[in-house]
Amino acid sequence: MLKAFYKDSIFYGLFLFLGKFFTILSLPVITYFFPPKDFALADSYIVFINFIIPIVFLGLDSSVGRFYYEQKNKKKLILSTFLPGLFCSLIITCFLLFFSEMINSIYINQENSENFLPLVLLNIIPMYIILFTANAMKYAFKRWSFVFLSILNPILFSLSLIAMGYFFNSLDLKIYFLTFLFYNIVFSFYALYLIKDNFKLLNFDKSLLKDMYDYGIPFFFVSFISLGIIFSERYLLNNYFPVVIAGLYMFSYRIVNILTIFSRVLQVSWGPFAISNYKNENASKEYNKLLLFMTIFLNSLSCIVILFDKNIVNILANDNYHDSVQFLPFLLGANTFLILSSISNIGINITKKTTVHLKNYIFSFIIFISLFFLLKDQFLILSIAFSLFVSRMFLFIFQTLSSNKLYEKINFNLFIPLIITCLTSFSLFITKYKFTI
Repeated sequence: MLKAFYKDSIFYGLFLFLGKFFTILSLPVITYFFPPKDFALADSYIVFINFIIPIVFLGLDSSVGRFYYEQKNKKKLILSTFLPGLFCSLIITCFLLFFSEMINSIYINQENSENFLPLVLLNIIPMYIILFTANAMKYAFKRWSFVFLSILNPILFSLSLIAMGYFFNSLDLKIYFLTFLFYNIVFSFYALYLIKDNFKLLNFDKSLLKDMYDYGIPFFFVSFISLGIIFSERYLLNNYFPVVIAGLYMFSYRIVNILTIFSRVLQVSWGPFAISNYKNENASKEYNKLLLFMTIFLNSLSCIVILFDKNIVNILANDNYHDSVQFLPFLLGANTFLILSSISNIGINITKKTTVHLKNYIFSFIIFISLFFLLKDQFLILSIAFSLFVSRMFLFIFQTLSSNKLYEKINFNLFIPLIITCLTSFSLFITKYKFTI
């Protein structure tokens, strides 16, 4: 049964790795032209736009995946979910543009820095079109269409940054965001071309849309809170710490994000595979094998990254970013727990108890914020990385226990992944940085 999952994972993994490879190549160019202050600004704006996108979807992206295989009329499903989101993206863009100056002053809170938020907000509509279409292509098993939408866009963006840096010796924040907007607009037209056949019959199904909102809105809150943790990170960094230190933390987070190729592969392959195979007799055994494999693999990867952390920073950046390595152990551990929880929560999705996701993410968010304010005076900026690690650990615990309770036929082993990941993260931090604490 896992053969199909591994086959899809290898296919998507190759192309996702290609996308991350070009992202890696562009990092030395970005860090050469961007001091930590500008890197912090660029990262904060990208996090902001990614935080807004779930509001546009209102959970319909999750609903498409859950209802796609149950609907005979796929075109009606696509149309009924695409147009409400498109209208919502237009309204939200106009609203945020009107208040962009005020929002920027609160979120960024940096004197003498140019406001790039209006330029960034123009990405909302094209990004919605791209992400909606890519999601539909994924569940329709149109692999190449998904790859072109999801992978080619960041590759061309990264190549453009490399070209401007090496051949024109010029790259600033304005060029960075203009290039980002250009490729999103281009690929949004390609996305519309892929789903054009769904618009031939303007046929809405209001009852279907209501059912999809009932299922999807809790997922909207889940995404909102999940990304809200990252958004809160950036807000706290920009408002409580010097901008240079914030830039170092964000660069460290970017290194960890390079490793999210494995979570992206998992999300692309796991959803359709898990939903279509959970009724098999040996599903519980096979799913636990996968969870254990991912636990060992991700923690081994964390060890390799920490072992060569200085070398990685030397390759991807310059001397201005060397101190960023201190955040890696806990950020890597937090990333591991997040990926594992996306596997062990399958019982919640099967039973359609999406409000359980919401409760678990709310608890995780409360833990993150509470720990930060409890520890920030003593541990300074390291308190953010540690708070994120602990909140993701409890998210994994909550999601796994909830899944096991709701769908008892699939029972995940919680103890082994939890112990392995905690021991790995704390051991790496203590042994690697015991002289710099």
